[in-house]
Amino acid sequence: MYDTHVALSTTSWISCPVPKKKTDAIHSIAAIPGLTNDSYLIIDNQETGAKSLEWLRSLLAGTGTPMPYVEMTALAAKSSPGANGVLFTPWLAGERSPIGNKHLRGGFTNLALTTSTSDLIRAVLEGVAANSAWLLGYVEKFAGRELTPLRLLGGGAQSSEWCQIYADSLDRAVEQVPIRWSRNFAVRRSWPRSTWADSTSMTSRTSPSRAHVHAQWGRRRALPRSTTAVSDSLYPRQEMVATRQLTRG
Repeated sequence: MYDTHVALSTTSWISCPVPKKKTDAIHSIAAIPGLTNDSYLIIDNQETGAKSLEWLRSLLAGTGTPMPYVEMTALAAKSSPGANGVLFTPWLAGERSPIGNKHLRGGFTNLALTTSTSDLIRAVLEGVAANSAWLLGYVEKFAGRELTPLRLLGGGAQSSEWCQIYADSLDRAVEQVPIRWSRNFAVRRSWPRSTWADSTSMTSRTSPSRAHVHAQWGRRRALPRSTTAVSDSLYPRQEMVATRQLTRG
């Protein structure tokens, strides 16, 4: 029970088995009948997950050959945590959880003449992870407990750099699920944890130095004024923008 996975596929979601059926209609989170007779399964969805990186890849390529994803994530590693102030909101197709609004739109902010390709790529990786961190707070409230470790699966989870960013942004231990297991993981997650041992290739633990930068985005923690370049952060602002757009309806 409560063994949790985060999907980083075209869309993204956070799910785990729970003992009771319930619904949070405001944040588009629900528990549906699970894969065993004594459990239910949390469902939610964020409309754009790893698709954000595919979108950026296409833009950067123009009419040329798209850059391999492994090269993109290697470039992202050359940018410092926080992407030198560049922020990205991954609402390229609206959003469902934790704010349901099909009219929301994403984009970059804090671009400068000094912004590099590495910064743009890293901002996308961090923005998607911060979006998951935003959702995690509501999912943990729904589940009634802290959820850790988190198993990261899907195409995006094949990047160790992105896994580290997820660990830092969500402030949780992240276990990377190889692609060969990801297709079956929806079923396997309902099995006892002891049966999962062979499906995990590594554990990406939160790095305190990076978590200092990322935690405020998804977890919305107060930071000293000396960090104002980052503390005017993406995801408290994201919720404000989302709420305003939802009100305009």
